[in-house]
Amino acid sequence: MWRCKWAELKMKELQLQEAKYNREISEHNRKRHREFDQASLDESGSKSLPFIHPRHRKKAMKRRKRKRVEHGTDIATHMSTHNLFSYFGTTFFLILLNGHCCFWLP
Repeated sequence: MWRCKWAELKMKELQLQEAKYNREISEHNRKRHREFDQASLDESGSKSLPFIHPRHRKKAMKRRKRKRVEHGTDIATHMSTHNLFSYFGTTFFLILLNGHCCFWLP
């Protein structure tokens, strides 16, 4: 007998909890639809729509400045260690003589 009463009480508690959650969900849905309906569309269309959920908002990314090699290292050492320029710097010498280019081997 007391087990039946206990089961009925538990069922009643679960029904009340279900009703409470249904009210919260419906209130949440109404709030979302109300926010969306209040957003007015301008001529541009998609740019005028606000973000519905704060999760979708992101801060704007800041542009990073590039690391300048010329300020941090010496140009001559950088050029001597560079793959392209160090090869031509040690293998060939380009000399301008009277407007003509001549290649000399060391």
